[in-house]
Amino acid sequence: GAGAGGAGRAVFTRAARALAHPPAAARLRMGRSDEAARPTASNTDRRRRTSADSAEVASEQGALPPPVPFPDYAFGLAEFCTECGLRKAPSKLLRSYVGAISQPLSGPPNPAASAFALNDATLEAIIYALVKAERAGLAAEAFFAHAAAHGYTASALKRGVPAVAWAGPEPTVAWCETSARLLRACCRDSDLAAASSVWAVVESARASCEEQGVGSKLTLGSRLDALASGAVPSLICAHLRKEDTRRALTLLRRLPPFGPPAAERSYAEMIRWFGKVGCFEGILGTLDAMAAASAQAGAEVLEQIASASVKRVDFVTGAVSMATLPDVSLPEVAFIGRSNVGKSSLINMVVGRKALAYTSNTPGKTQQFNYFEVNRGMGERGQLEFFIVDLPGVGFAKVPALVRQTWAGLLEKYFGGRPTLKVVCHLIDGNVGPKAADEELMTLVARVIEEGNFPGKYVVVLTKIDKPVARKELTKSKRAAAEALFASALPTDDNTADLSHFAGGDPQFTVPEKVARQVRLALEASGLAPDTPILASSAKSKLGRDDFWRLVGGALSRGKDVL
Repeated sequence: GAGAGGAGRAVFTRAARALAHPPAAARLRMGRSDEAARPTASNTDRRRRTSADSAEVASEQGALPPPVPFPDYAFGLAEFCTECGLRKAPSKLLRSYVGAISQPLSGPPNPAASAFALNDATLEAIIYALVKAERAGLAAEAFFAHAAAHGYTASALKRGVPAVAWAGPEPTVAWCETSARLLRACCRDSDLAAASSVWAVVESARASCEEQGVGSKLTLGSRLDALASGAVPSLICAHLRKEDTRRALTLLRRLPPFGPPAAERSYAEMIRWFGKVGCFEGILGTLDAMAAASAQAGAEVLEQIASASVKRVDFVTGAVSMATLPDVSLPEVAFIGRSNVGKSSLINMVVGRKALAYTSNTPGKTQQFNYFEVNRGMGERGQLEFFIVDLPGVGFAKVPALVRQTWAGLLEKYFGGRPTLKVVCHLIDGNVGPKAADEELMTLVARVIEEGNFPGKYVVVLTKIDKPVARKELTKSKRAAAEALFASALPTDDNTADLSHFAGGDPQFTVPEKVARQVRLALEASGLAPDTPILASSAKSKLGRDDFWRLVGGALSRGKDVL
């Protein structure tokens, strides 16, 4: 039979393994698994293998012998793969396969073999065998021959640009898996020309599904999206290894906009390589792709975000008045909150440093505007360059009342008179909720915004969200938090943020229901917008690092909201 079903695919898999592993090939050919069934390497066998090796070399040098007739049934393919595996002649298998698909003028045509070769499961067996034999280049040739049989031309496969629409039958699961395996193999071998051409074929199939999003095309589209999510990150990293940032960014935009998510290691590798080539746009694009696919950042991704985004941090100055602030040159991201809310720990967490901002158990330790420059002098090389401003704590700081009044006046002038201020992060204890000092600060910000003098974006950051919630309370707490904080914001609103952290599909940390309700009431009472972004964070678990960089990166590099 043609082997289109599961039994046929199983035979193809055995055949492919036979090509890659000669001992297994011998057992398959003999139909036995005992040691006695393995053939002895006689002198005749050695001479045959030497002749096969010579033919292989001659083939690679251009002296191609006529292709061997391709089998037209599953077990024939298994025997053929066994023979090629024993003789270590993968080119022989490729020539026979291409000859069956293209039906050259030399030799009588074999319609049965041609139809069998066009089967997606047959292609899967051929690709699997050649990739296992570490001949990804030959596997790509077999793939292109299969694509050409469905209407592709040589020009359509150049430089990874899909030039024609998908004209063949609907690709099967076998075709999708084969394409993904081949893409990863080409990227592993740094064969970007072949990988880009393979991706061109996949893109055309995806475009066809998008245009005909009905019936079984919907299921196929999800399969192709899964293929893209699994294979495109490898292709992106391969381009970045060649420092081809433009092509990497183009591919990044082609990731499925709504999932399925790629593996966490794939996201981490993309972030790492974009950081190595100095492309913050790529780092931000990867984080956006994760958010669109509802992929939660794990420990590996969170670690790479800081190391890729922050190359150096330097203390600049400590200001006590508007006159002593640094010159207006770089965008600024300010952090402010009640004393002992965890402000210094959070700053250290987002930039991946241990002692950048001084942490202390004594409230009110920060008594000036501390300026830190991130990525000094690296803006021209694609890194995000800006100031982090550590503002004095408000509320119950153990300082004289006159000093607190001076701070309040300076803050109002700073919020309303600093044109480079892009983001103000108001830190609130996620286990306690907003207090009187927080409500006063919200009112101050609302007044400056109403006067039209506030140039930046106001964000609430809930700190110390590192206490796991009991499973029995999880559903109620999460639902109440979502209803309380996002009553007027749709899930697709760019100003919303999820307040729960997921690990393996289950929320691990979430905001207490009482705190969520208090934050909503405080925002309403102060007159701030109900869709004010709210981030959950933890200096211990690094929760919120990805959301912070998405927000700051969008505000500084794109000039728009992303949460």
